[in-house]
Amino acid sequence: MRKFMALCGAVLCFSGVAAAQDSAPTLAASNAVSAAGSSPASAAVSPARPAFNEYFSWQVAVSYEYTRFRTPGGYFQMHGINTSATRFLNSWFGLEGDVGADFGSIPNGVTFGPIPQNLNPAAHMIFYGGGPHLTRRTDSRIELWVHGLAGGSHFRFTQTSGPGSANALGLVAGGGADWKLGPRTHLRAQGDYLATRFFSTFQHSFQIKGGLVFNF
Repeated sequence: MRKFMALCGAVLCFSGVAAAQDSAPTLAASNAVSAAGSSPASAAVSPARPAFNEYFSWQVAVSYEYTRFRTPGGYFQMHGINTSATRFLNSWFGLEGDVGADFGSIPNGVTFGPIPQNLNPAAHMIFYGGGPHLTRRTDSRIELWVHGLAGGSHFRFTQTSGPGSANALGLVAGGGADWKLGPRTHLRAQGDYLATRFFSTFQHSFQIKGGLVFNF
């Protein structure tokens, strides 16, 4: 009887040791999986958020341009294209160069300089200038900015007696908003006030522009 009890005790003891040895690798494997799941390497596998706040030194914009050209004798509409290039000196301040070309016609009843009211001549205007460009760069997908430009403007029109043209000082002030399609490509909408002085009188016009911006 004593031998039987001793044999049973030995069996139970060896069974407990074997069970403990079997559970040790499983526990170690579980700990290894948990450590791997919380490691920096696993975090790097997750998709990264787009870096919309990435700053670039150069910005080039190409836009459609609508101009409501107002004179003391009325107003007329022009359509064209605008291009600009901005060199940023830091995260918010840049120097911008701008060129815009507009085309249209002066309707009957509108006087502009030497153009009589009974003509409907074709009209072409070019503005070229430069100045500061201030922007608010954040992690948001919308980027707001303002600019002020000074330069020259050239107006050309065709009369029945022959072509005519005039040059004048041009000033532009306004701003806009860029919707970030990605870090390097933006969709732009802007509005500007345009001041010119053709034929010894001031013209106060308004412009709307929209297009694409490329950063590099």
